[in-house]
Amino acid sequence: METLASLHHLSDWALLALRLGVGVIFLVHGRQKLRVWKMQPSAQMPAGLLSLLRVLSIAEPLGGVAVITGLLTQVAAAGFVLVML
Repeated sequence: METLASLHHLSDWALLALRLGVGVIFLVHGRQKLRVWKMQPSAQMPAGLLSLLRVLSIAEPLGGVAVITGLLTQVAAAGFVLVML
């Protein structure tokens, strides 16, 4: 247990690394969805699903930036939970 106690001073850096990692993942993943803005509804891509993907293409990068910058981190994380459901 002494080893874990001696690492406590690094907890802020660990949280920063975690925040950066999660933020970058959602930023890049949301950026990949930007091409759905050019798509048209079809039998394979109904209008409702296309609308959802368009909303996610905005929400994921914005949430990623929010988590990276530390701005409204808890709200962005709650949004990520909803997105991942």
